Amino acid sequence: MTALVQIFERIAFDHFAPHTRTIHGANGFGPFRTVTQSPTLAHLPSDTLLSCFRRLSMLICVMGLVLLLGACKPIKFDWKQSLAIWVDTPSGTMTAVADQFIAAKYYTRPVFATTTTLEMEHRGDPVILDLGGGNILFVIQSKYAALSVYRDMGSRRQIFEALTATPPTQPRIIDHTDPNATRAFHFFRFKDLADPSSIERVDPNDLAASFGPGFTLTKILFSARADITPDIGRAPEVLTGQVDKILPWLAAHQTYLKLPRPGKPGLGFYPDDLRSGLIE
Repeated sequence: MTALVQIFERIAFDHFAPHTRTIHGANGFGPFRTVTQSPTLAHLPSDTLLSCFRRLSMLICVMGLVLLLGACKPIKFDWKQSLAIWVDTPSGTMTAVADQFIAAKYYTRPVFATTTTLEMEHRGDPVILDLGGGNILFVIQSKYAALSVYRDMGSRRQIFEALTATPPTQPRIIDHTDPNATRAFHFFRFKDLADPSSIERVDPNDLAASFGPGFTLTKILFSARADITPDIGRAPEVLTGQVDKILPWLAAHQTYLKLPRPGKPGLGFYPDDLRSGLIE
């Protein structure tokens, strides 16, 4: 505040030249001298004060804009991540993998220009594993899966820097028996592939309950590495469009799909989220 007052006085006094006056001795007689005095705010006319106030306001606005732009500038991180699963079946081990490209903007000093410290766009596919007999296992993941999987690295920025580093981060085996480890991944199926309302959750630790004896999830592998992100365009986007081939009703479906979850509110997501394999 003191600095602003000093700036204001400096601007004001640039408009009001120093003045001189004669100082007389006692009773108006005797020795006298002429002195030059700098003006004070009390000497300034009201129109000058108003002009100075306007100039100071403009200066403050410019300084604020500079600080705002500096604070709003995000740090960009782009990487490719892959999710793979292995399932033992009565006919042998089966595997499926899906890729996602992530473009993240991280605001280290968030201000009113953004409502969040993190913005992410993506392009990808869900994991789709055809187990035969019309049984298809789908796995979609949170956009923030990498943050969940690599959370031991520390802050968001540290995780992003590791994901985009060379050499890349090491793949992580996800402990599918640990609910905290799998919280970013959602397993489900459609009992009737022609009926969107037949969606149901699949317990990764009990595939047999959904698909019958002999079906067991044996491994989940998540990996991420720096990569040249393709032109993502508007999010979300898909890579292969496999889901539309399996679920022909999806193209015309306009409402939420709601995945029931025991003890929790249902997980809602749009058809485009299913297509890309990534949800909020």
